[in-house]
Amino acid sequence: MSYPIPNRKPEPSYHSGLIIYQLTDVERAYLDGGELHRIPTADQRGLKPEPPMPLGTKLEAIKYDSMLRRSYTGKYKHVTKELLQRELASGKLLNDIAEEQGVPRGMMDYLLKINGLASRGDGG
Repeated sequence: MSYPIPNRKPEPSYHSGLIIYQLTDVERAYLDGGELHRIPTADQRGLKPEPPMPLGTKLEAIKYDSMLRRSYTGKYKHVTKELLQRELASGKLLNDIAEEQGVPRGMMDYLLKINGLASRGDGG
């Protein structure tokens, strides 16, 4: 039994990459005046996004790691990576650290994650 071969062109591949470039003074004037159609696109400028990295590559893992290590500037910013490392090294449980610092347990997991520290399970 043979199956028909689809007669269609492959869809264009889309990149999720962001292209950053500086606008000239003239282009900024167009932007301020609402004349966006007069500003050349990245394609018209000859700028191409980087191709997406295949999953599982070492460089992709490094980029993901650096994404996780963003800084937290909210209500619980007093709980720093150094504080967490010191408290965990002394053998304290996460629940105890959370209670002492006035941080909800779920937030403690988040703070561990963004600081690149592994959670040791439910109680500690």
